[in-house]
Amino acid sequence: MSRQADHRHVVTRAELARLVRTTPDHISKRIAEGMPGVVRTGAGRGKATEIDLALALPWLLERRRTVRAGEDERARYFRLQGDKIEQEIRARAGELVEASDVEHRWVGMVTAARERLLALPSVALQRKLIAPDAEPALIGLVDQALTELAARGTHADRA
Repeated sequence: MSRQADHRHVVTRAELARLVRTTPDHISKRIAEGMPGVVRTGAGRGKATEIDLALALPWLLERRRTVRAGEDERARYFRLQGDKIEQEIRARAGELVEASDVEHRWVGMVTAARERLLALPSVALQRKLIAPDAEPALIGLVDQALTELAARGTHADRA
Protein backbone atom coordinates (compact mmCIF):
# COMPACT_ATOMS: atom_id res chain seq x y z
CA MET A 1 0.00 0.00 0.00
CA SER A 2 2.50 2.66 1.03
CA ARG A 3 6.03 3.22 -0.19
CA GLN A 4 8.91 4.51 1.90
CA ALA A 5 10.66 7.49 0.31
CA ASP A 6 13.23 9.40 2.33
CA HIS A 7 11.80 7.89 5.57
CA ARG A 8 8.36 9.23 4.75
CA HIS A 9 5.15 7.27 4.35
CA VAL A 10 4.04 8.18 0.86
CA VAL A 11 0.67 7.09 -0.48
CA THR A 12 -1.21 7.68 -3.67
CA ARG A 13 -4.29 9.82 -3.96
CA ALA A 14 -6.48 6.68 -4.16
CA GLU A 15 -4.78 5.10 -1.13
CA LEU A 16 -5.25 8.26 0.94
CA ALA A 17 -8.91 8.39 -0.11
CA ARG A 18 -9.39 4.81 1.11
CA LEU A 19 -7.65 5.61 4.41
CA VAL A 20 -9.89 8.57 5.20
CA ARG A 21 -13.00 6.95 3.70
CA THR A 22 -13.61 9.37 0.88
CA THR A 23 -13.11 9.50 -2.89
CA PRO A 24 -9.99 10.26 -4.90
CA ASP A 25 -11.82 13.28 -6.37
CA HIS A 26 -12.36 14.61 -2.84
CA ILE A 27 -8.63 14.28 -2.19
CA SER A 28 -7.97 16.17 -5.44
CA LYS A 29 -10.18 19.00 -4.21
CA ARG A 30 -8.27 19.11 -0.93
CA ILE A 31 -4.95 19.23 -2.83
CA ALA A 32 -6.30 22.18 -4.83
CA GLU A 33 -7.23 23.84 -1.50
CA GLY A 34 -3.62 23.60 -0.34
CA MET A 35 -3.41 20.30 1.50
CA PRO A 36 0.22 19.85 2.61
CA GLY A 37 2.32 16.81 1.90
CA VAL A 38 2.04 16.54 -1.88
CA VAL A 39 5.37 15.01 -2.82
CA ARG A 40 4.80 14.62 -6.53
CA THR A 41 1.82 15.61 -8.62
CA GLY A 42 0.94 13.11 -11.29
CA ALA A 43 1.23 14.76 -14.67
CA GLY A 44 -0.86 12.87 -17.16
CA ARG A 45 -2.39 9.44 -17.34
CA GLY A 46 -0.78 6.72 -15.30
CA LYS A 47 1.32 9.12 -13.25
CA ALA A 48 0.17 8.85 -9.63
CA THR A 49 0.09 11.79 -7.27
CA GLU A 50 2.15 10.94 -4.20
CA ILE A 51 1.28 12.35 -0.80
CA ASP A 52 3.23 12.32 2.46
CA LEU A 53 0.78 10.77 4.90
CA ALA A 54 2.39 12.37 7.99
CA LEU A 55 1.75 15.87 6.60
CA ALA A 56 -1.60 15.36 4.88
CA LEU A 57 -3.47 13.30 7.47
CA PRO A 58 -3.40 15.83 10.37
CA TRP A 59 -4.49 18.59 7.96
CA LEU A 60 -7.39 16.48 6.65
CA LEU A 61 -8.52 15.51 10.16
CA GLU A 62 -8.42 19.11 11.40
CA ARG A 63 -10.34 20.26 8.34
CA ARG A 64 -12.98 17.56 8.89
CA ARG A 65 -13.34 18.62 12.54
CA THR A 66 -13.66 22.30 11.59
CA VAL A 67 -16.21 21.58 8.85
CA ARG A 68 -18.32 19.48 11.23
CA ALA A 69 -18.29 22.32 13.77
CA GLY A 70 -19.45 24.67 11.01
CA GLU A 71 -22.24 22.29 10.06
CA ASP A 72 -23.29 22.13 13.72
CA GLU A 73 -23.44 25.93 13.83
CA ARG A 74 -25.44 25.99 10.61
CA ALA A 75 -27.84 23.34 11.91
CA ARG A 76 -28.24 25.32 15.15
CA TYR A 77 -28.95 28.49 13.16
CA PHE A 78 -31.69 26.78 11.13
CA ARG A 79 -33.17 25.19 14.27
CA LEU A 80 -33.31 28.58 15.99
CA GLN A 81 -34.88 30.16 12.90
CA GLY A 82 -37.51 27.41 12.91
CA ASP A 83 -38.18 27.96 16.61
CA LYS A 84 -38.60 31.70 16.01
CA ILE A 85 -41.09 31.14 13.20
CA GLU A 86 -43.01 28.62 15.32
CA GLN A 87 -43.23 31.13 18.20
CA GLU A 88 -44.50 33.83 15.85
CA ILE A 89 -47.19 31.50 14.54
CA ARG A 90 -48.24 30.51 18.07
CA ALA A 91 -48.29 34.17 19.18
CA ARG A 92 -50.53 35.12 16.24
CA ALA A 93 -52.84 32.24 17.11
CA GLY A 94 -53.08 33.55 20.67
CA GLU A 95 -51.30 30.55 22.19
CA LEU A 96 -48.36 32.66 23.42
CA VAL A 97 -48.44 36.00 25.21
CA GLU A 98 -45.72 38.35 26.36
CA ALA A 99 -44.52 37.77 29.93
CA SER A 100 -44.94 41.48 30.69
CA ASP A 101 -48.62 41.28 29.65
CA VAL A 102 -49.17 38.26 31.89
CA GLU A 103 -47.44 39.98 34.80
CA HIS A 104 -49.50 43.15 34.36
CA ARG A 105 -52.79 41.22 34.32
CA TRP A 106 -51.71 38.99 37.21
CA VAL A 107 -50.81 41.98 39.39
CA GLY A 108 -54.22 43.49 38.65
CA MET A 109 -56.01 40.26 39.59
CA VAL A 110 -54.04 39.83 42.82
CA THR A 111 -54.65 43.46 43.80
CA ALA A 112 -58.39 43.12 43.17
CA ALA A 113 -58.55 39.89 45.20
CA ARG A 114 -56.64 41.52 48.08
CA GLU A 115 -59.01 44.50 48.11
CA ARG A 116 -62.05 42.20 48.13
CA LEU A 117 -60.65 40.17 51.01
CA LEU A 118 -59.82 43.30 53.03
CA ALA A 119 -63.39 44.56 52.49
CA LEU A 120 -65.01 41.31 53.72
CA PRO A 121 -65.20 42.20 57.44
CA SER A 122 -66.94 45.56 56.87
CA VAL A 123 -69.29 44.09 54.21
CA ALA A 124 -70.18 41.23 56.56
CA LEU A 125 -70.86 43.75 59.34
CA GLN A 126 -73.01 45.99 57.06
CA ARG A 127 -75.08 43.00 55.94
CA LYS A 128 -75.42 41.96 59.56
CA LEU A 129 -73.74 38.62 58.87
CA ILE A 130 -71.51 39.12 61.92
CA ALA A 131 -71.88 40.91 65.21
CA PRO A 132 -69.96 44.18 65.69
CA ASP A 133 -67.69 42.58 68.29
CA ALA A 134 -66.71 39.82 65.73
CA GLU A 135 -65.38 42.29 63.14
CA PRO A 136 -61.85 42.59 64.68
CA ALA A 137 -61.53 38.78 64.72
CA LEU A 138 -62.56 38.58 61.06
CA ILE A 139 -60.11 41.37 60.17
CA GLY A 140 -57.39 39.34 61.93
CA LEU A 141 -58.30 36.19 59.93
CA VAL A 142 -58.18 38.09 56.63
CA ASP A 143 -54.83 39.69 57.53
CA GLN A 144 -53.43 36.28 58.52
CA ALA A 145 -54.61 34.71 55.25
CA LEU A 146 -53.06 37.52 53.20
CA THR A 147 -49.79 37.26 55.14
CA GLU A 148 -49.64 33.50 54.52
CA LEU A 149 -50.36 33.96 50.82
CA ALA A 150 -47.67 36.63 50.55
CA ALA A 151 -45.18 34.31 52.27
CA ARG A 152 -46.01 31.50 49.81
CA GLY A 153 -45.44 33.87 46.91
CA THR A 154 -42.05 34.85 48.33
CA HIS A 155 -41.03 31.19 48.75
CA ALA A 156 -42.26 30.36 45.22
CA ASP A 157 -40.07 33.18 43.81
CA ARG A 158 -36.99 31.62 45.41
CA ALA A 159 -37.70 28.12 44.11
